[in-house]
Amino acid sequence: MFIMFYLFQLSILHELVEVAFVSHSLTIVGKLARKLYEHMKMEAAAIQIQKYLRGYQARKIYVKLRFPAILVQTGFRAMAARNEYRFRRQSKAAIIIQVCHSLLVVDGTNCQLMVSI
Repeated sequence: MFIMFYLFQLSILHELVEVAFVSHSLTIVGKLARKLYEHMKMEAAAIQIQKYLRGYQARKIYVKLRFPAILVQTGFRAMAARNEYRFRRQSKAAIIIQVCHSLLVVDGTNCQLMVSI
């Protein structure tokens, strides 16, 4: 695309040089310059459109990839929370059992009071 634009500019410039020696050169040169300017404006507009389109496509792909990543992270966090809850529950039960055992061994008191605490 840029090669075509470069060749187009070269052809326009070549025409400008050739026409400069013609009698009505000013009007012809003006027409060719306007033609070149219009072509450059169209090229700049096409580049802007392409830039915005590529940005839109990149955002769509990012959003598509982001959602599954969030789901995986949520699953891992939930699993970690469940594991920690189980561990704390088991630890609490083990502590209660150990306290009851030590109370029974030391002074033979009733362990039911400790379980309710």
